[in-house]
Amino acid sequence: MINIINWIIGGIFLIWIIINRFGNEEKIEDQPLGLPRGTVRAFITLLVASFPLIYLITGE
Repeated sequence: MINIINWIIGGIFLIWIIINRFGNEEKIEDQPLGLPRGTVRAFITLLVASFPLIYLITGE
């Protein structure tokens, strides 16, 4: 159940980033999604690291 919540929150966050970045003129050129360097990499790391953490917290 908590994994589903993670995916929903992560999906909403990703959609929000895409809407804000593609609709905004302040994009950083030559970077993924027009975000500062390392932001996409950090988001992916948080997404991957959240799964083992959830299993440790819930004890499954």
